[in-house]
Amino acid sequence: FANLEDLRELMDDRGWDKPIDDFFVNFGDPNKAAPGEEVEEADIIHIYYPFPEYFVRFDYDSDSDRYKRYQAGSPHIDHATETQITAENVVVMITNYYPTDEEGRLYMKTDGTGDMYLFRNGNVYPGTWSKLNHMDSLKFYDERDREIKFEQGNTWISVVNLQSGLQWE
Repeated sequence: FANLEDLRELMDDRGWDKPIDDFFVNFGDPNKAAPGEEVEEADIIHIYYPFPEYFVRFDYDSDSDRYKRYQAGSPHIDHATETQITAENVVVMITNYYPTDEEGRLYMKTDGTGDMYLFRNGNVYPGTWSKLNHMDSLKFYDERDREIKFEQGNTWISVVNLQSGLQWE
């Protein structure tokens, strides 16, 4: 987790003068669909991880234009604010991961490319993610290879194993 204001404050505290002007994602209206191409609705997102206590659901709330996060069937509460976690953008990256030790820590492949889905404003936008090496920025592209535009606000990124389940309705 990162907060841009906190990062800028840290830079000031340490005397770093390099500006942060390269945003992680682009913000703006969604890329226009091709003529005859329809945008699929996604009011509910289900992410099935290997253990039921980690099953995740996001429900779209049209009044706030946000997805509300649930974990193991209950609202996922931010303990600092005591409110349910919400996001304007939900990204699901498809990649491979596997346990690296007895504690269940995971290695997640985040270099290379893979499929991804952006959920925003009650719709799903399929595409690909790309990160050519560990020093490169993670980028997201739509099905016509245009960089995806995100809704201004919170973004939640979930990484799903090739064998895990992702469904939406």
